[in-house]
Amino acid sequence: MALCAGEWIPFKIKISSSALYIPSSEFPLSYQFLLPPPPCRVSEPPYSSYRPSIQLFKMPHGHSNSMETKFGLPFFLEDKTGRLTGSDFNDLHDRMKLLYRPRSRDPSRGIYDIYDASSGRSDSYEIPVVTLTFGSDNSLGTIKFAQDSRAREMGRYLSQVNTLGGSRLRRFFASDGNEYRWGWRLAEGDEWTCTNSKGEIISNYNLKSPGEPTYVHSSGCMLTVDESFRHLAVEMLATVMIMRHIAKYDL
Repeated sequence: MALCAGEWIPFKIKISSSALYIPSSEFPLSYQFLLPPPPCRVSEPPYSSYRPSIQLFKMPHGHSNSMETKFGLPFFLEDKTGRLTGSDFNDLHDRMKLLYRPRSRDPSRGIYDIYDASSGRSDSYEIPVVTLTFGSDNSLGTIKFAQDSRAREMGRYLSQVNTLGGSRLRRFFASDGNEYRWGWRLAEGDEWTCTNSKGEIISNYNLKSPGEPTYVHSSGCMLTVDESFRHLAVEMLATVMIMRHIAKYDL
């Protein structure tokens, strides 16, 4: 297998209790090995002698998208289309699945629903957790969370930090009561970066790297969310989609 930079190669195995000092009551266990990318570029030949260090993570019993198990990895939400008109955001390790779908085929309506389909239940595809409504002239409209009785104005919910930072530096207060900020190209390699009040990076959105090959079922773009902030993943998706809309239409 040719491994190149930016690729993580997951695979699963079964381990017997005699292999590790773990109580036999916990077996059989399913583990996932993650092979970090080798130090090569797409344009270079594969490194057949590459010997990666292996990270071992316990997988949840029964299925792979448990909300409780910690993997020590952020959520890598692959943006399937890379478009503002709708996409699926699937974690590379099947722990989360978010959908961004237009409510109508008429683009002038500008209504988009976000679904959290991580559980796999049929109703998770029917009840949106967030609805974004843009103006007919692509202006900022409203954002409504499922638990809220009323929609909020996007411009107030995701407000400019200051005039100096411009429209591409905005802040919002998430459901945990804390302030977060999205900014355009604040960190090297990031198209969009979200930080908390301590300046720590919580989430980022990256475009496909120049020279990276074209993928059949993926845009090559990625929304990454720190594992400790899983509870804010939907809000991160909603707000970064607004930020991308602002940049596209120069609002």
